Amino acid sequence: MTHEQDKAAYMGRITAALTHEMRNVLATMRESGGLLEDVLMMHKEDFPRREIFEKSLGRIGTQAKRGMDICAALSRLAHSPDTPVATLNAAEWLDYFVFICSRFARLKEISLAHGMTPAGISFSTDPVQFQMVLFHVMDALFGVLPAASSVTLTGEAAGSGLTVRFNVSGGPLPQPDSSPELALAQSLLAGAGGFLRSDSSVGQIETFFAS
Repeated sequence: MTHEQDKAAYMGRITAALTHEMRNVLATMRESGGLLEDVLMMHKEDFPRREIFEKSLGRIGTQAKRGMDICAALSRLAHSPDTPVATLNAAEWLDYFVFICSRFARLKEISLAHGMTPAGISFSTDPVQFQMVLFHVMDALFGVLPAASSVTLTGEAAGSGLTVRFNVSGGPLPQPDSSPELALAQSLLAGAGGFLRSDSSVGQIETFFAS
């Protein structure tokens, strides 16, 4: 194991452990909120300030669910370095990727979504590098797209590999020769037998991951 691999493994193990502990905290919050909701239902006719309690418990439940979703994403991220090559379900990983990029999209006021990717598509790749390539492409798009533009990701089987397309509406497309982020994504793909194309005529960036 190289020094860099050892650092990644350490960060992954610690993040996974802390994520597990946070899940326990959120589970306790959710269970306690559920218990209070039961008490509220038992005294629904004579419970003072009932509406305030109902709204507060609703917010607790919503945020606990959101916290569990964040923990699930952190756990996936933490375990990404576990194996240098893994078989990934394309639809699940694109859902996950859109989720972890959602905050960046909100800050830029850009609509980010995962379009149709058949559920049965699987391919083998380096999970960390897969995420890095997608993130470098999104980072390049975040740098040039105006507010109210949109990006929709779709996945499609390509032989034993995977093609991921970034379908862009409402703004310009960056090019590898003028965008350091896109050039880095292109370099990572080329080193693993893949490629990247940016086609302004159709508003699409295409990435191919060899398997």
